[in-house]
Amino acid sequence: MKLWHKLFVLVITFWATPLILRGPRYYFTFTRYARDYKPGLTRKEVERRLQAHGVRYFRRSGSGTSWSDMVQVGEYPAPLGCSAWPVYVEMPFDRTEPPHDWPIPEAGDSDLLRKVELTSNGDGCL
Repeated sequence: MKLWHKLFVLVITFWATPLILRGPRYYFTFTRYARDYKPGLTRKEVERRLQAHGVRYFRRSGSGTSWSDMVQVGEYPAPLGCSAWPVYVEMPFDRTEPPHDWPIPEAGDSDLLRKVELTSNGDGCL
């Protein structure tokens, strides 16, 4: 085996091993959220629970007038030339009241949780 080939395998192994080991941990965290936060909960209840457990979250606008609560559970290592890719548990909500705060709709306390999913948004590549 040529030296460059061995070096390439070593670099890939060094970069990929943490990625492989992190994946199950992120999935385990996701399954806990999916178990504890069932669809149909109000945004007020979800955020009350998150705050009670000291979980940091933020709201992200979705399509139309929907908003999601986002909890960062980890980060994939940065591929060459990119920034790291954060991993989130995303909890999108459906509006229960018509938006009267157009053009910038606010998230409502009575919005209902639609689902819980694991997402990752990579950005910042050259």
